Amino acid sequence: MTTRYQIESCQRSFQKGYSHFIHQTPVWKLPGKALGVDCAEVWLKLEHLQTGGSFKARGMLNRLLSNPIPASGVIVA
Repeated sequence: MTTRYQIESCQRSFQKGYSHFIHQTPVWKLPGKALGVDCAEVWLKLEHLQTGGSFKARGMLNRLLSNPIPASGVIVA
């Protein structure tokens, strides 16, 4: 299970010069009835606004940073 500490640690890593890979994306807070669900509020994290169009950029970069990166670099597809 991922802990809050791990998430905050990952966020600190991203803030150390990786803003060209990972962008801060907005959160929309909508009333549940706007989406036809039975709850007071729904939060939407708009990760589709990342350069690659998905949340996967955060996970990919976090995984890369947790391993030694060879001098030749890394190609991710």
